[in-house]
Amino acid sequence: EKLLSEGGGEYLTLLDKGDFKQVCVVCRAPKRMRSHHCKECGRCVDRLDHHCPWIDNCVGIGNQRSFYCFIVVLLATIAAFYYGAFLYLCDVVVPMVAQGSVLDLFRSVASGALGPELRTLLVLLAGAFNLVWFAFVGALVARHSAYMAMNITTFEVLVRPSHVQRRFPRAKGRFWFLQGFSLVDAAARVAGYWTLDTERDATDFLGAGGMKGSFVVPSSAETGGSSGGPGHGDHKGSSAAYHLVSPAADSPA
Repeated sequence: EKLLSEGGGEYLTLLDKGDFKQVCVVCRAPKRMRSHHCKECGRCVDRLDHHCPWIDNCVGIGNQRSFYCFIVVLLATIAAFYYGAFLYLCDVVVPMVAQGSVLDLFRSVASGALGPELRTLLVLLAGAFNLVWFAFVGALVARHSAYMAMNITTFEVLVRPSHVQRRFPRAKGRFWFLQGFSLVDAAARVAGYWTLDTERDATDFLGAGGMKGSFVVPSSAETGGSSGGPGHGDHKGSSAAYHLVSPAADSPA
């Protein structure tokens, strides 16, 4: 009765019909389109991409734009550092090389007697260390840009649930998710990404035939509505949907 009073009738109906892929037994609720349960956050996240330790939160449809802007700004910051390091290289290091002062720098490092050379050494060390972050963040931006253009998430690429396998039946190679790429479709998907439009999900993952996937919640008619016929994934035949009956309706006239 507690679940029914909280609007869990659809969850109980799907559970009774055996549609376990349509529900989250942890949250005790029907799964929304392309939603997945995050163990770290303890809740289902719409269009889950991944759980990011940098922000200590999941990246989903609610904050996907903010996360993308975050990594783009982070990449631009690292690129700005290398631009400043390049200017320093041209103004300081190159003249040092021309004057033969680089050997003096290494002698100072070996002897531990660092003076004005400390600034140059720190710039060189920071430039070498940030190469790892520049490559990592750059790959992250490129990957999420490709995912945006193809309307797919990191979770779906790694796990490859049934609706992804149906969309990409020949998923081979490192960039298998780029199959069927076109500029027109990519522009529409990017626009949907920034406007939080989920209308293309049915077109991309269900196709023109409207096939039902593991992530699609059936309509009320398919969960034991007025038609009374078996719904998607119903292994027990038709069953009535759960609903909360008021005590007044249950009492004899």
